[in-house]
Amino acid sequence: MLVRYFWKNSDLYGLCHGDALWVEATASEAESDIFSRLSEEDISESRKLAEKTGHLAARFSRPDLTFCFVVSKDLSFIRPFHVHYPFHQLWNAYSPFRKMPDINVKTLDELSEIHIPQEY
Repeated sequence: MLVRYFWKNSDLYGLCHGDALWVEATASEAESDIFSRLSEEDISESRKLAEKTGHLAARFSRPDLTFCFVVSKDLSFIRPFHVHYPFHQLWNAYSPFRKMPDINVKTLDELSEIHIPQEY
């Protein structure tokens, strides 16, 4: 799984409080580590989003990273989103996501160890 963006002090849906990370995963990574943490509804949504916007992954990172999520560092919030969510035009150039050095993780449990830059 790849982490390339963070959202400092996220307030997404009023449910995600604190720092959040943008996690990009392959289908097998989503199946093995993420889906067990989601509701059936969110799993279904994740699959639909990967099918609908997954082809865009090749433009932004790797073509196999078609399952994307906003995940709070404490794992209390995990939601699927379309591949281009952090930089989609819906933000009108005001995306709350900030670029960070690429970090590869094997499991979501490793997210708590990621350092979020304080200057943002």
